[in-house]
Amino acid sequence: MSRRPLGQAYQRVLWANTISSVGDGAYLAALPLLALTVTRDPRLIALVSAAAFIPWLVLSLPAGVVVDRYDRGTLMRRSQVVQGLAIAMVAVLVLVHRVDIALIVLLAVLLGSAEVIFSNAAQSVLPDLVPPEQLPKANGNLQVSLTVGETFAGPPLGSVLFAASRALPFGLDAFEFELAPNLRVVHAPPEYGGPERFNAQIIEGTDICAALVIRSVV
Repeated sequence: MSRRPLGQAYQRVLWANTISSVGDGAYLAALPLLALTVTRDPRLIALVSAAAFIPWLVLSLPAGVVVDRYDRGTLMRRSQVVQGLAIAMVAVLVLVHRVDIALIVLLAVLLGSAEVIFSNAAQSVLPDLVPPEQLPKANGNLQVSLTVGETFAGPPLGSVLFAASRALPFGLDAFEFELAPNLRVVHAPPEYGGPERFNAQIIEGTDICAALVIRSVV
């Protein structure tokens, strides 16, 4: 079973994840470089880098609940559209020299938030796409594409393109996000109830995370 092809639906998710990861790595390298053209204050430049990761700290649990309630393919596609439009706007503003630190920080938070939704959905949708016997292989391929894109391919690409033109990495990132495959509806979310249940699920997730941290320390 593990040697069988993973299927076209999974391949679309893998391809979308690869494109998203390369784009994420490219803008994570290009944003601090762009901040350097606006200010030399190391605190503000550090704020730009931190802003891209703050959504992971704040939104990971709510994003997990959202992913359980809505179609994951739709969430992934909409996340990429949001990222593409935001980066395209920055590329235009760079060309007309209207970029400031506040805008860069806002962009970093927006892109990071969309990335949290996309990554949660991409991970959670796998059981709907492949049989249980193929989950290790499917998850391994997904993690490889994530690591290679965000760590090895994206950052050098973003830096080289920024050296050629300040707007180039953002314009290319916008094109990459919009180039991602149109993900079909692959998940029929169950009914989870109203806002009260939403908050309860976040609390449950917090308790589980706390228990795992305590267990790893003890």
